[in-house]
Amino acid sequence: MPTPRPPGAYAVWLLIALVGLSVPCRAFAADSPNPYLEPAARLYRSLEFQAALRTIEKALAWPTNSQAEEVKVALLEGLITAQLGDSDRAIGAFERALALDPAAQLPFKVSPKLSKLFEKARLALAPTHQAAPTAATPPAKPAPVPESRPQAVVAAPPPAPPLVQAPEANVVARSSVASSGGLLLGAAGYVNTLGLAWGSEAFAGYRGQHWQLSARCRPGTRTGVGALVAFEGTAGPLQLSAGLRGDLYLGGMIPGGGLVLGARKSVVGPLGVVVLGSVEAFAANAAAYRPLAVVVSAGLDFRP
Repeated sequence: MPTPRPPGAYAVWLLIALVGLSVPCRAFAADSPNPYLEPAARLYRSLEFQAALRTIEKALAWPTNSQAEEVKVALLEGLITAQLGDSDRAIGAFERALALDPAAQLPFKVSPKLSKLFEKARLALAPTHQAAPTAATPPAKPAPVPESRPQAVVAAPPPAPPLVQAPEANVVARSSVASSGGLLLGAAGYVNTLGLAWGSEAFAGYRGQHWQLSARCRPGTRTGVGALVAFEGTAGPLQLSAGLRGDLYLGGMIPGGGLVLGARKSVVGPLGVVVLGSVEAFAANAAAYRPLAVVVSAGLDFRP
């Protein structure tokens, strides 16, 4: 009569089978690449920094990042947050990348300001990567070799081939990225929806990271000259602005001004389409002018 097998033995065999099945599943998951890395880089190259930040945060949370992917994610996080003005987070991301790979380099050509942040992070980690001095150890005594047996000569193994880094997924790098300030040039056509008048406008000025100041000119029989100051922010692919403008119409020396709202979309490189809407008021004693105007304009601007 066969000896009955204890009940605990079946549980042990079941556990072994489950562990064996789980190993290939984990191995397959480990080979899954990060699907958010390339979209984040593409949004960065398109200057859509807010959308790029949301995507790179998803890449940070991807559970199966390899070490090479961790380096790329950290470098891209540093570039995006630096463009958004968060220098502390940018330096922290660069330090994470350099801690994983001390020879890491930025994937794009960047402005001198971003290069300084990256080098600051490298200098902060420089003491960590220096080799620590090792204590000198006395040489070991050679083992005695019997005289009757010749010593075998063992050939040294051939040197390992150098590691070749896989090409970056982002093979096309921008020659430059948006700087924190620069010139602003453009022209537009406008329509006064209340007075059914229309004309053209030219402008030139300077822009900072989140603001712009420009001189404006509306040529014609009642030529107007003035200035616009506005604050800017991003919303997806658009750059939104809100500000104030003041004008002086030379035909009757009539002052005016009002509130301006605008939106801009990049087209090719520094060239973009801009649309502005404004509510403008004029001096009450201007007989040739309506006291209120609602003006809509559309045109192109150039931000080198």
